Amino acid sequence: QLEGEIAEEWNVENMDMLLPLVCDVIAFDMKHSAEIQACDLLMEID
Repeated sequence: QLEGEIAEEWNVENMDMLLPLVCDVIAFDMKHSAEIQACDLLMEID
């Protein structure tokens, strides 16, 4: 899953590059009833 791959790559060095992608993925998940995946991603990168 894309969320898992983003979480694996998330670190201080590339946070600024990945943040717009995270926002897009969260918006997509919320529109397509994938709230659990969205929350999992947000908890992983917190």
